[in-house]
Amino acid sequence: MVIVIVLLEARRRCTLYINQMLLGMAIASDHAIDAFRSTPGLLDSIILSSSYNAQDKLKGRWYRYPIERLKIVKDTVLGKETKYSKRPFLEAVKIHKGLIGNIQATSNKLLAALGHNIFVKKTPGQKGLRILSLDGGGTRGIASIAMIKAIVDEMGVEVCDLFDIICGTSTGAIIAFLVGLRLESSEKARNRYDELIDKIFVKHSLSAPMLFLTTAAYSDVPFKKVTEEILGDCSMLDSRADPRVPYVFAGK
Repeated sequence: MVIVIVLLEARRRCTLYINQMLLGMAIASDHAIDAFRSTPGLLDSIILSSSYNAQDKLKGRWYRYPIERLKIVKDTVLGKETKYSKRPFLEAVKIHKGLIGNIQATSNKLLAALGHNIFVKKTPGQKGLRILSLDGGGTRGIASIAMIKAIVDEMGVEVCDLFDIICGTSTGAIIAFLVGLRLESSEKARNRYDELIDKIFVKHSLSAPMLFLTTAAYSDVPFKKVTEEILGDCSMLDSRADPRVPYVFAGK
């Protein structure tokens, strides 16, 4: 029994190291990506070691689905306001803990690096993609924050658990990073936005010439610094480790 456990652990570590190596190669070279995509059976093997594994996914989903449906029916009969639930669809692809979790997270990122994106429904009965687009600018950013708060209050769930894609421009991109990549609540994102906005819109002596030459009164350097501050040591690809994180893209 002990020998079996040791061998299983060694096999898992070998899987993790191989996936880490493939991920590093995929990030470093487009040629490597092309080679991986054309390798028979490789993509299927990666999916099997990811949290998208069909067997685990279905098990997690359908164990919980009947329970969630009963809750919705019960709330409807009792006249209660039915809220969206994170289970069973998001829970079905959540990352495990420990070594298995590391393997799944690495495999998920490798799939994303290869451009193989798997759609995961956020809620039961969902049809199509749910996209949240956030406008930029000082006052428009505030309007976006207010809009998010209204959505959260109405739906009873944070936008990261409701939308599949969150995109934004300028300060809208900052908000997308906060509520999308960082999974912050609408309340926390609002407070953070108030702190970050002063760092983005910094006027200097060259503001007038910049407006004349580039049609922009503000430098994009503070914007880049703020996005780096939000991401920390992580890259946007790192967010694909967890399938429950919405897809996020941004423009300055």
